[in-house]
Amino acid sequence: MAPLTLRLRISDFGFYIVVLLIATATWQGQRYMYAAGEREIVTANGGVAGEVVSDCNGVETQQINAYLEINRLLTTLGTTVLGAVFFLLFNGGKSPNWKRRQWAAMCGAVFVAVSIFFGYVAYLFIISILQNGSCDISRSYPHWAQQAHFYTFLLGVIFFADFTYSNLRTEEKRAN
Repeated sequence: MAPLTLRLRISDFGFYIVVLLIATATWQGQRYMYAAGEREIVTANGGVAGEVVSDCNGVETQQINAYLEINRLLTTLGTTVLGAVFFLLFNGGKSPNWKRRQWAAMCGAVFVAVSIFFGYVAYLFIISILQNGSCDISRSYPHWAQQAHFYTFLLGVIFFADFTYSNLRTEEKRAN
C-alpha cells in the first residue's frame, strides 16, 4: 500500500515540476528578448534610450494601446477563470461533485484575483504616465505591475488546470 501512495504523490508533483521547467525556460527567453530589445534601442537612438515627448507620436500611441489591450485581455480572462472555478466548486447537483484538490482551485482563484488587482495597478501606471505629459512607456517598460498581472494570472491558470485535470482523471477512473 505504501509504494502506491508514494507513486501517486510523485506523479502529482510531476505536473508542477514540468510547469516549473516551462516557466523557467519562458523567463530566460523573456530576459534574452528584453536584453536584445534594449541593445536595439540604444544603438538606434545613438546611445539615448528614448526622450520625453509632450505629444504622442504614432509609435507611442500604438505602444500605449497595446499595453492597455493586454491589460484588458488578461482582466477579461481572469474574470472568466474565476467564474469557471466557482462554477465547478459551487454548482450543486448540476455538475460532478469534484472534491479532489480543492486547495488547488482555491489557490488558483486567489492568484487570479491578485492578477486582476495588478491589472488595476498597471492601468494606474499608464494614467500617471499620461498625466505627466509623457507618452514614452519604453523607459520603464515592462512595468512591474504588468509583469505581476501576467504571472499571477498564469499561476492561477496552472492551479486551476491541476484541479481540473486531477478531477477529470478521478472521474475517468470511476467510469472504468
